[in-house]
Amino acid sequence: MQRVSSATLSGAVLALSLNVSGCIGLGVATLGEEKTPISNPGIGNERSQVWSRVSNDPALSTSVLLRQWGRPDRVAHNSNQSDEWIYWSTGVIWSGIDLWALLLPLPLAIPTGYVRVVFTVQDGQVVSAYRAWNKLEGKYFCGLLTSNIIFGGDALVCGSVKWVTSDG
Repeated sequence: MQRVSSATLSGAVLALSLNVSGCIGLGVATLGEEKTPISNPGIGNERSQVWSRVSNDPALSTSVLLRQWGRPDRVAHNSNQSDEWIYWSTGVIWSGIDLWALLLPLPLAIPTGYVRVVFTVQDGQVVSAYRAWNKLEGKYFCGLLTSNIIFGGDALVCGSVKWVTSDG
């Protein structure tokens, strides 16, 4: 049986970890809720399928919304004669911080809500909408970022970073 040198093993672990996590180093980011406004919303057949349409397209009617997505999971009545129709998607919104220590992210977070789409309806029409989902916002990182190598940035980064990632 042939022995594997520690240098070969270390190189293999480093290569594997960079492909798995995309970075190696120390860092911190915040986790929270992102509310993305959707102007003149259009909808697909599934609850998470919502997008902004051209402003001169006719407004989405509540009858179309009910036909395609069914009854909302919750209705909130506003003081200005409008209602908020809330449709929950799959997923939980987490709030807290995410620490990176060498190869592993260490989330310190608690669930604070659900991924959802909220429509404001008035007089049988959808007047506005937003999607609420998870947001990961970078604060500080020191280490090697393989994504920067791929996209032509600095591979070694140390300092305040600006990135925002949202997922639903």
